[in-house]
Amino acid sequence: VIDAEVIEAEIFGSKEQNQPVTEKISEPITNHWTLTDQLKNPKFSAVLITILLAGGGWYWYAASQIDPFTPDALRYGDQMDYTISNGGLDVSGEFVDIVVEQLNVDEEICRLRLAFSGTGSTSVTQGDANQIANEGLSDDLLGVVRTKGGLGLDWLAVEKKTTMEMSSLDIQRHSISSIPGSTACSDLSVGGQGRASLATTSWNEIGERDVLATQLDWTFELDDTIRQGQVTSYGVGGLLGAIESLLPGIAMVLNPIELNQLLGDDLIETGVSGEKLGWAWNVLGPDEIGGTQMFKISAYHEEINDLCLGYANIVFWVDGDSPWAVQQEVDISIKGKDANRDDCSTTSKLLGDLVLPEGSLDYQITLARSSTTRGEKLLDLGVSYNSRPNPAAWTPSSSELSNWGESEQHLPDDSTLRIHPLEVAMDCMPEMSEAVAARQALSPNGDGFVWRAIDSRTGDVTEWNISWVDEDEASGWIRMSISGGTESYSCTYLSHGVHDNGVAWNRQSIPAALNMSMIESNIADASRYPMFTGDEGFFQNQNTLHPETRIGHLIVIPDSEYGDWLERLNSIENGATTVDFSRTWDDGGWTHQLSMALDATDGRVIGWNLYKQPVE
Repeated sequence: VIDAEVIEAEIFGSKEQNQPVTEKISEPITNHWTLTDQLKNPKFSAVLITILLAGGGWYWYAASQIDPFTPDALRYGDQMDYTISNGGLDVSGEFVDIVVEQLNVDEEICRLRLAFSGTGSTSVTQGDANQIANEGLSDDLLGVVRTKGGLGLDWLAVEKKTTMEMSSLDIQRHSISSIPGSTACSDLSVGGQGRASLATTSWNEIGERDVLATQLDWTFELDDTIRQGQVTSYGVGGLLGAIESLLPGIAMVLNPIELNQLLGDDLIETGVSGEKLGWAWNVLGPDEIGGTQMFKISAYHEEINDLCLGYANIVFWVDGDSPWAVQQEVDISIKGKDANRDDCSTTSKLLGDLVLPEGSLDYQITLARSSTTRGEKLLDLGVSYNSRPNPAAWTPSSSELSNWGESEQHLPDDSTLRIHPLEVAMDCMPEMSEAVAARQALSPNGDGFVWRAIDSRTGDVTEWNISWVDEDEASGWIRMSISGGTESYSCTYLSHGVHDNGVAWNRQSIPAALNMSMIESNIADASRYPMFTGDEGFFQNQNTLHPETRIGHLIVIPDSEYGDWLERLNSIENGATTVDFSRTWDDGGWTHQLSMALDATDGRVIGWNLYKQPVE
């Protein structure tokens, strides 16, 4: 092999290179040299070595260059394993709530800092034939999975999974200063070392390509205790999914970047640039990573930059063998509405105040590929299928919705599963002599209405906590207990008070909604929502609630202090009505807390959360 390379490099390379060699070793014909003789000649050997080095250098240079390429699309069965380093998350103010609400943390925290490293993986599930059993004899859609949407209907989807195993984790928690009268966040922190595991699964419907659902499974081991949870949202979710609703496109870079998603079908070569999903990117040129030539690309989030909200920058490296970025370095810093924007335009200041909560978020991470496995079949997206449901057929008709907001006092309950529905509690109101304002606002001649109510049952005793508002926007709450059967019951006053947070009184903005009994019937249907029936659900069976299950509802009106719900439901102008289920129980040495919320205007589940910790 070596001789072949020598001959090819010397004889068949370039005549200009061969001529000098010939001149240096030429001798009279009578002194003809064999190849062996030539190799023994020091001068010839030196020249030959020079040629070989030059030729080898040229060969190495040519072989190590990366050719322009178009990002490869994902396939079923694709997987990339990677390492995690330089991970850091620092959130303060209202940004803390975005993180801890996923983890069911009761502690009052004004700042949270995490430093972490470990390993991770990202993959596309290869669904089996059972997933397409309803699609006839064709296996054209083999690879997809069947999953539930917010209405409990079955869809075909592409399933993607991302895991992070944080083998090294440092958590620091800051609380409000203990100095009397101070509202500042303390510089002192409480924390410790631990471990964490995060697994995010998302499902993209293959017809419209929309995100049907996102599920986050997490485990934290810290302070000699372990906590576990599962958070499912119907739409974009995950640990920082709420940031995506504020700044679309930002969540995409928190995990390995899908090249086709960000770069599209553009040819990747030096100098090429583009814009997609809120990101502006530019190919800087070839760069060597781990001895391999790749293209280095930089990108920044345009909206964050244009609105003077901070910055979100990424640098990543790509090659033609991986549908994900081979390595990426992420640096994000977002400053909330209370940030100093003296150097920003007036418009940017106003928009920033509208878009963001108070506080700040800083996030850094480096992901580097350790291995890649490629599947064979490209994803099925933008295609129709036989079993695709029609959501309109499951949307409540106008006759099924109650327009109670025009003149009635509360969302109809009419439950047959609970012995004391809200109607019974309202019948008790005249007996609540201690709560004068509540009794007056909710009397037959009153102008008030119930905007929040939640029950709690123990045996044949029901406790109701009812919040109300009157035409003058005075708002308060009252607690009462009800015992006995449906025909004969007694009412007992427990306590009452006023609400400090402002609640708007605007009956015209109260949307028509399903009554509570219809919602209970829908959620108890195990064919639509199997996760809510059984030992870890709200229902024992279709006709029986677990005794620990609590059910409530919330009416949110524009200009109220609870307007963040309107943003989540895209109901900024019309108001919203949500129904929530919750349950707490102990089993197998664990305390379980299950909660769920749904949109009562169409019956769509918004999301649910299961939290576990050892019994204390």
